[in-house]
Amino acid sequence: RTLGRRVALIGVGGLSGSFFRHAIDIATDHIAVAEEDAWNRRMLSMLERGEVSAFRAACPDYARAARVDMGFKHCAFVMGALDWRVSGAVVHGYGPLYGAGGAVVEFKLG
Repeated sequence: RTLGRRVALIGVGGLSGSFFRHAIDIATDHIAVAEEDAWNRRMLSMLERGEVSAFRAACPDYARAARVDMGFKHCAFVMGALDWRVSGAVVHGYGPLYGAGGAVVEFKLG
């Protein structure tokens, strides 16, 4: 702020971690495990609605249940850098990555 510059923070990591271990037709790609897809959608929805406390509380269960990439450490990095001051999010895209879940999320600062 002192210098009047804007900063971009980018975290990279996947969501649910089950993936196909065999060749698939990429046109039929889908989240490999329905329960993981439900978890992904629930977590993304909480972020969109700005339910940061509920999101934070659910992170450990989500990481275990959906086998989240790297234990969801990429989320801890981003949220820690933002001091958990997030008022919501825009999910620009969500979908399968060879069976695993992936999303592009833009956080709203608050």
